[in-house]
Amino acid sequence: MPPEMLSPTSGVASAPAVERRLTSRVGRLFDIGWMVVTAAAIIVGFMVGGFPYSWLWALVLLIAVIGSCALMVTVSRVDTLLTMGIAPALLVVAADTLPPVAALTLWAAGFLVGAIVRTRGLRHTFEFAGYLIVAGIVALAVWIPLDAAGVHIALAAPATVVAFIATRIATSMLRLAVATRMTPRAIFGSVLWGRVAVVSVVVAGALYLGLSIARFVNTTNPQSENDPGGVAAFAVLGVVTFGIGMLLELRTATTRLTGMLDAALALPWSPSSSVEEHARHFAQRTLPRESIEVRGDGEVAENEIAAKLPEGNLVARRGSTQGPFVVKDRRVLEAIAHIAETMANTRTEQARLAREAFTDDLTGLPNYRAFRIALDELPSTHPGTRFAVVYLDVDNFKDVNDAHGHEVGNAVLQLVATRLRAHAGADDIVARVGGDEFVVILTGVTDDLDADRRTERLLTEVSAPIVLGQTIIGLSMSRGLAVAAPGTPDATALVEAADARMYAARGRDVEPVSDATMPIAVTRGGGDPAELVEAIADAVRHRRLTLVYQPIVDRVENTIIAMEALIRPSDAALRGVPAGILVHEARRLGLLTELSRHVVDTAITDMQRFQTIAPSLTDVHVNVDVEQITDVDFATAVSHARDTESVTVTLELSETSLQRSSEDTIAMLEDLRREGSIPIALDDFGQAASTLLSVVQYPFDVLKVDRALTLSLRTRKSQLVMRSLALLTRNLRVQMVVEGVETQQEYDDLVKVGVRYMQGYRFGRGIPVAEMMARLEAHGLTAYLDDDAT
Repeated sequence: MPPEMLSPTSGVASAPAVERRLTSRVGRLFDIGWMVVTAAAIIVGFMVGGFPYSWLWALVLLIAVIGSCALMVTVSRVDTLLTMGIAPALLVVAADTLPPVAALTLWAAGFLVGAIVRTRGLRHTFEFAGYLIVAGIVALAVWIPLDAAGVHIALAAPATVVAFIATRIATSMLRLAVATRMTPRAIFGSVLWGRVAVVSVVVAGALYLGLSIARFVNTTNPQSENDPGGVAAFAVLGVVTFGIGMLLELRTATTRLTGMLDAALALPWSPSSSVEEHARHFAQRTLPRESIEVRGDGEVAENEIAAKLPEGNLVARRGSTQGPFVVKDRRVLEAIAHIAETMANTRTEQARLAREAFTDDLTGLPNYRAFRIALDELPSTHPGTRFAVVYLDVDNFKDVNDAHGHEVGNAVLQLVATRLRAHAGADDIVARVGGDEFVVILTGVTDDLDADRRTERLLTEVSAPIVLGQTIIGLSMSRGLAVAAPGTPDATALVEAADARMYAARGRDVEPVSDATMPIAVTRGGGDPAELVEAIADAVRHRRLTLVYQPIVDRVENTIIAMEALIRPSDAALRGVPAGILVHEARRLGLLTELSRHVVDTAITDMQRFQTIAPSLTDVHVNVDVEQITDVDFATAVSHARDTESVTVTLELSETSLQRSSEDTIAMLEDLRREGSIPIALDDFGQAASTLLSVVQYPFDVLKVDRALTLSLRTRKSQLVMRSLALLTRNLRVQMVVEGVETQQEYDDLVKVGVRYMQGYRFGRGIPVAEMMARLEAHGLTAYLDDDAT
């Protein structure tokens, strides 16, 4: 049967350990069958028994029976329909005056109505009434012969009650045997025999009392035709039973309500004890007759109920002689557990708010408030020592967020925080005070030089490339340093000085690593940044970096007019590492000039090989950093380029890097261009915050327009801008090359606005020397190759 079949009409909770045997559908059919059989039995009983009594008498009997339903005792730990009350007493009192069929029918109808009123539903009430009718028939079968034989009611009453209760127990056992997979031994053991004995004695006493009252009243009123004795007996038994039932229910309800109110009024619960211990305490006050404990997840026995706590379960257990828990017991326990869960959430929220007040959620570092407190307390915690405040800012952090989103940006900040903690001193304090801003308090500083040296060492360790899965991110940081004198410093002034110096350092407009955030396949050391840095340094020093070449074309002549040399790693350990990372680390490690000399020398050699096939191909573009222009060592490589008459080396400098140039740099650029020996190309024009000031202020021969200006070329405004640039560069006698031309549509749009020189995947990707030699042998200087040719 479905679990509802094991739920009583009085709302008793079902036993959780009982395994069903029958399906839910069969259970529903069983309910319907009992409804039909019980209703038919009562109707037939009324038809057969007739009405040999007054309506007043019948009404009192019905009210007494209905009222007696307020006091029903469950005598089984499994079958919660097995409940006992004063039913046998009322039946025998009725049968003492009425014909057996009439008494049984009226009595059964009263209990059916009482069950419906008690449970406010029809489910199982007809089954319950049916079991009572069967037991009532057996009880009358015992009572009538005994009474006819003149057996004293002191003996007949217990025998009748025993017959009634034995029949109810027998029907319950049969029901469990059919509905569940319980063994006969388990079914027998589920009966609360102690309760059965007590109930039997009480009901036998009620029967004796009822018959005594009825017979005494009838004896004193022999002329009455309305059986005043039966009315009096029903009234006494009904009122007493109803009163006791209501009193017990009221007491139980009061205890439950008081316990729950105590739990609610005690909020917030004292932090001196755990939430679980408080919940156990208040549950014990709410359910005083039960044993309450807190334990971990596990199976709940049939004499237990449980409610989930934040940690473990709140379990209430009754002894083997007590009845099963009712639904209200479970609801009370769940209410206490819910209050406990709310209290636990409140404590968690309070702890979170306290943590957030002094901790940065993202990195776990102290926040600005905690930093200021630590700074104010430092003179007392480190008396007589000097310390320094270092403000740090992640350069170009917005570019990382724009390229990969805030998740990667957050991971970068977390790694920066981890590195700062790892490489700062044991007594140093590291905090995050803003979006991409950190601060370090260096303790035990001996002098200004020591503070500067410790800061530079910290920056060198922190600024290594960051490896995130398949992504490498180049990292650089600006810093501001302020050193405090011994004694009690002006903390506010110290912080403001460090902050101002950091912003001044950031104002140098550090150039972003162009492709440092491209997805790559990291193959060395499982993505260990330290091993990656070592591999890059080793590759630069031993010239194990190769070049690939991408053509720059004249679309009018459909001819390749120049090559751009692009750096690529050749070591397997660096496979897939972007060029921007290689350049970034070479600059950070002081190897940038050595890298550029290698690129210039290799490009000249490769171009001379290309000239064996295409002698007219003379121009190669090489990317360099603006600060190298005035470097003495780099001048050696430039001199070699000047001495090579067959190859022209064009130096490409990004527009953003030129913003860091000086007057000496501009003078050197003019010198390089003099007599056309070393052309200069202004690269990445149109990227970020470009202005025409770059075109006016800096000397150059080639203007390379970034792809960013061509992405929206279908609009009239973009077309006018590109057409104006083309006209401007022609008038300045400057060659304008548009980069990033990939599709035929982009090519057609550029042709419409008068662009002649282009570069991009439409004309070929960057390929190694051998592949470029093969292309030149097969197709010469032809710029555009169709699909068949490629």
